[in-house]
Amino acid sequence: DTSELKNHFRLKDVRCAICQGQRGAYQKCRHDGCEKYLHITCARAVGVCEVVHGEDVEGPVETNPWTLMCPEHSTLDPEQVPKEPVPFDLLIDMAKELPDDPMPEAPPEPHKPFNKLTGKERQRALADPDYEKEFLEELLKRFVGMRCEVCWVLEEDGKNLARCSDCRSVVCCTCRISEEGEEVTPEQKRFRCFSCRFVHEKKKANEEYETP
Repeated sequence: DTSELKNHFRLKDVRCAICQGQRGAYQKCRHDGCEKYLHITCARAVGVCEVVHGEDVEGPVETNPWTLMCPEHSTLDPEQVPKEPVPFDLLIDMAKELPDDPMPEAPPEPHKPFNKLTGKERQRALADPDYEKEFLEELLKRFVGMRCEVCWVLEEDGKNLARCSDCRSVVCCTCRISEEGEEVTPEQKRFRCFSCRFVHEKKKANEEYETP
């Protein structure tokens, strides 16, 4: 499927340097600094372009395989010129008979930070699954204004809170107990709640259990 490649060329307003058409895919001239693009079919048909294939009767081509050069930068041996080259004017007329590829929609601009988006911009941003996922992941890292789900104490700055690494429940350090049965400090942000610890131990022992 070359649709993505063709869309890229159309958005960049690329056209064939020989037929002047804007349809299909192109290849850039190999010459350093040259910005011309050509249809490989036009390059072969016009008879004045160097076209190097990736292999020949002797096997893989080692020098500049799968490349071409525009008429300005090509130097052909007489043996390489086709017997009946197609004139430039004819290739241009033939290209005019075919419509240009439709102009695709421009890719959306990158989303701004959520706090800098307008209401409509937020709706559009959250309709993007990747942005929504990234936004929620960032949101879940923060604890400002959240409550401990055990004692329901409101933690305004969130420094005393941590989240269970399995079920994502939020608990203050006063209510948290380490897996060794000891109290934990606010600096210990990683923990596993009692319910998840129970499930983890049962799975580890390969025992049947009912989810708490």
